[in-house]
Amino acid sequence: MGIKLAEQWIKLLQSTPESGMGYHIVKANFSNGVTLSGLVVVNCDQIVVPDVVAASITKGAEVIEVIPEGSKDDSRPEEAES
Repeated sequence: MGIKLAEQWIKLLQSTPESGMGYHIVKANFSNGVTLSGLVVVNCDQIVVPDVVAASITKGAEVIEVIPEGSKDDSRPEEAES
């Protein structure tokens, strides 16, 4: 099962180093309260959710946060201070 990401998450992932060629490993928080770690996002725009865990995501739940979990050099962009 694939879940298309909103533009804000695509831009976030485009600004972070890839975990490997063409993919990121992320933690995703969903609008129904489910949090899943170790998910693969391909080409910065689609989360690949294995069928085995897809049942934990209710139909219509949206991705509300994407957090990169690792990259080749494990660097993260600096967060702006508020």
